Amino acid sequence: MNEDQLMKNKLKKILPDEASQILMIETLLGMSGVLCEYIMETSIKKDNFKYLPVNVQYACANITANLIAFISDGELGKVDLSNFGDEIGEQTQESIYRKMKWIIEEVHKYLQENEKI
Repeated sequence: MNEDQLMKNKLKKILPDEASQILMIETLLGMSGVLCEYIMETSIKKDNFKYLPVNVQYACANITANLIAFISDGELGKVDLSNFGDEIGEQTQESIYRKMKWIIEEVHKYLQENEKI
C-alpha cells in the first residue's frame, strides 16, 4: 500500500464524517492564518521580512489566500460556516479578511522588490 493510501486510511479513521472533516479544515486554516499573521507582523516590525526564505513568504501568501477563499462569498469559498459549529460573525469575518489580504499584499510587494534585486 502506498503512502497516500495509508494517509487516506488514517484520515478516514480520525475524521469519519463530513462535519468532522470540515471542522478539521477550519481549524487548520485558522491556526495557519494566525501563524502567518504572527510571522508577518513580527518580521515587518523587525524589518527582516526580506530575509525570510521565499518558500516561507510563499506559504504565508498561499495559506492566507486559501483562508480568504474559505470565508469569502466568492465561488471558491462558498461554505456556510454556521452549519459546522459556532457561527463566525460578520465583523470577525471582515477582520480576518482584512488581515489576510494585508498579508498577501505585503508578500507580493516584497517578492516584487526581491525580483528587482
